[in-house]
Amino acid sequence: MPSGATIRTSASGRTRPAEWRLKQLAEIQRALTEHESDFHEALRLDLGKGAFEAGLGESGWVISEAKY
Repeated sequence: MPSGATIRTSASGRTRPAEWRLKQLAEIQRALTEHESDFHEALRLDLGKGAFEAGLGESGWVISEAKY
């Protein structure tokens, strides 16, 4: 649930424009796609996740959400 400060900031119009937010999502998608093997390797080393699990449960999920 958003805090009172978050609600007041949003109501004041001081939030970032939708175009900025869409660019950020596109950049997340690009970075994850471009460096997917690096992310998978980090997840393997840090958390013991296999490539399939990392792709399905981590990077694939984030890329899917960024596209949505």
